Amino acid sequence: MQTCTAEYLRLSETLTGVRCDGNAFVTFTNPANLANWTLPVIEATLVVGLVACLIHAIRWYRATRDASNLVVWCSGILALLLVEPIAYFPQWFGIEDELGLTFAHNMFTVQFLYGRLPLYIIAMYPVYLYVAYTLVQRTGIFKRYNVFVSAACVAFVFHCLYQIVDGLGPQMKWWVWNQEVSTAHPSFSGIPLLNMSAFSVMLPFGIALVTRWLCTVPHRGGWYIVRDVVMTSVLVWPVLFVGSIPPTILDLLGGSLLVGRAVSAWTYVAILAVVTVAAFWGAYRARRSDPTLLPEPLAREWFPVVCSAVYLVVAAVLWISALPDYFAAVDGVAPNGGRIGPLPYAITAYVASALLTVGSFVGVRRPWASAPTERVRRDSELPAPSAS
Repeated sequence: MQTCTAEYLRLSETLTGVRCDGNAFVTFTNPANLANWTLPVIEATLVVGLVACLIHAIRWYRATRDASNLVVWCSGILALLLVEPIAYFPQWFGIEDELGLTFAHNMFTVQFLYGRLPLYIIAMYPVYLYVAYTLVQRTGIFKRYNVFVSAACVAFVFHCLYQIVDGLGPQMKWWVWNQEVSTAHPSFSGIPLLNMSAFSVMLPFGIALVTRWLCTVPHRGGWYIVRDVVMTSVLVWPVLFVGSIPPTILDLLGGSLLVGRAVSAWTYVAILAVVTVAAFWGAYRARRSDPTLLPEPLAREWFPVVCSAVYLVVAAVLWISALPDYFAAVDGVAPNGGRIGPLPYAITAYVASALLTVGSFVGVRRPWASAPTERVRRDSELPAPSAS
């Protein structure tokens, strides 16, 4: 099968060590030979996070018989693998003219599929999905609200976490966008809004929605987990299709497809933000008024909080290191040739991620821990025994 195309050669000419005829299965590269130090750092952060999330999902299932965490983790990988070959090799599927090659990744320590699919990309979606899912799970929103509200909250947390580095990647040469294809427009400081809408809004929303719909507690386990993973990974794509309908309708009615893409992308983000703020506030008030609404395993669960905190620290270090070149950029291009992203939006996403992380645990009161204190208080209010 053809792997070398003129479009890929043009996109990858500014990347380091990238070959269009790499090993079909896996390629290993010395971290010292990568384009810059940020590549192995983001790779290690997400790969370690991938393993940690899997271990946590297994332990959570064994402790609670809730398999939804496992389904989210596995679906984040399988759903991605179903679409990545199409994105990297549109010529294999006869859609090169319609879709085109939208981006190309730089060379990382571990690459798959002729060097096109970095290991950190395989790790990225399940890690962001899992952390977003477990942060929302910890608030009690899943028990208090329906599957649509729950999925909207997961999608918005995912969006905030992801957008912190989505604008940083091109500047640090993690990947390069193809600005010549139609799907690249309109863009937000170089980030195609069509891509942002599909992969940082509708994809996490779809996976969370189908997972919440399929998985019950206690779960039957075994092959039913495999069934739920496959169904979630397949059914998420109709959700993405539904998300693409509004701009398509506008285009068919004689309007602007580009305007439709922009309006729909920001409308989706705004709706998710409003729903998430309302749900987090409602869950917070419920936890404060009745601590027993949050089951003991969730109130004791700190894994997603720690994961989010570690990620935010790493992201801050990466962005701080990128600021000199960001402010030295000319016409949106940094001195190293990378295209700079939307720093104000990355800061907004960072602050929102931090607030959502805090919002997932603030107000949690542990009734089993406070019981002795309450008993002492009640005993102190009893009248003193009379002297004999």
